[in-house]
Amino acid sequence: MSDPGSDPSFTLLSKVTNAVTGDDLRENLATPVLRTLRHLLGVPEHFTGMMFDWLAHIRAVNLAKFSSRLDALTGEKGIKCPLELPSGPVLSAINTISLQADEELQNCWAEMLSKAMDPTAAYSLKMAHVATLSEMDALDAKIVDMMCRRPCTALANCIIDAEFDLTGITKALLICELSANTESYNAAHSNLSRLGVIGLTGMDVTPFGQSLWQAVTPAERHCCSFGFTDLDRQWRDLWVKTSASREAALKDLNMYPSNDMFSY
Repeated sequence: MSDPGSDPSFTLLSKVTNAVTGDDLRENLATPVLRTLRHLLGVPEHFTGMMFDWLAHIRAVNLAKFSSRLDALTGEKGIKCPLELPSGPVLSAINTISLQADEELQNCWAEMLSKAMDPTAAYSLKMAHVATLSEMDALDAKIVDMMCRRPCTALANCIIDAEFDLTGITKALLICELSANTESYNAAHSNLSRLGVIGLTGMDVTPFGQSLWQAVTPAERHCCSFGFTDLDRQWRDLWVKTSASREAALKDLNMYPSNDMFSY
């Protein structure tokens, strides 16, 4: 009978058994994982062997911050008897919030859930809104907010002369105001298009995107007039310069604009 020690499979099995059952289990299995977590998440040295405790700690910290925001919002809105929310969207939201450390996105989540809890808000928590916001990062949210607060240029870009590249100008102004680089903006813009928040023209927010924006934005910000910064003046001047061309083009198409259609 051949020596079992000479069998390659037996030798491999012995090594695996020793790695799993030996005293160096932590070194063999935990150390590479913890080293990665330390690099990526800042797990302290004394948490060696307790990586799941640290991940739970991160989630708890994020949820604690969110809880404070939600409590403050419900207090500001005077919500005395909050509505009970559907468990499916709530649990999905809480799971995402526990991994979300960004302040602005936490504010979006708090606004959405506080609206759903408010009996006077006429908003019911939607799984589609929860799922979409879960796949957005801070730049995505800022782009949607910026586009919803600025005049829509998609229709204008289709009907005015080629003298004005409104899509290009609008993109440049958005990148400038967001202090973003072009690569990051393009990635965020593509993600918003994939999620159905931005339409095919690239510069218009879809009805779904509008409803999502309203769900995560305080009511007082829904009416968005131009401000008085240099950038606001650029937007206003751009809109006014093309107003006559747009009105004439609409009339040529037998689409007569209302009196307030171009009043921004």
